[in-house]
Amino acid sequence: MDYKALGQRVRELRKSMKLSQEKLAELCNISSTYIGVIERGEKKLSVDALVRIANVLDVSVDFLLVDSLAKKEDSSFNRATTILKSLSSEVDINFISDWMELFQSYTKTK
Repeated sequence: MDYKALGQRVRELRKSMKLSQEKLAELCNISSTYIGVIERGEKKLSVDALVRIANVLDVSVDFLLVDSLAKKEDSSFNRATTILKSLSSEVDINFISDWMELFQSYTKTK
């Protein structure tokens, strides 16, 4: 298990949601020190903590545990998913959806 990669994923998701370590810890009902340790990959975390963090970050546990040596396409998908989850308004989401549909139709014509 690559705890540093897991911690990095937690940190990236937390930041994309504009949460501090303290706020994430509060929402997960665990200590902020423990969140820091997890994000740095310094300690194994409990299944309970992993589930709490996944729930607050609105991702599945398997998303957090995905192999750190992901294929390039998987990595791109994960980045896109993180960006989409960080969008703050329906207008942003609709804009991105429209853009993606336009891009998809463009690539089909080539």
